[in-house]
Amino acid sequence: MNRYLQERKGRWYFRIRVPKMLQPHLNTEISYPIWGIDINTANARCMVK
Repeated sequence: MNRYLQERKGRWYFRIRVPKMLQPHLNTEISYPIWGIDINTANARCMVK
C-alpha cells in the first residue's frame, strides 16, 4: 500500500500533506474520498508517478 492511501470506517481516502508555507492558509493535509472501490483499484489510483 502506498503512503497516500488511508482507510477510515470502511472507505478509502487519498491524502497528502500540505507544504509548510501553505499551512497557515490551509489545513496540514488534504484528504479526498475514493468511493466504492476495492483496495487494489484505490492503490492504483493513488500511485504518484
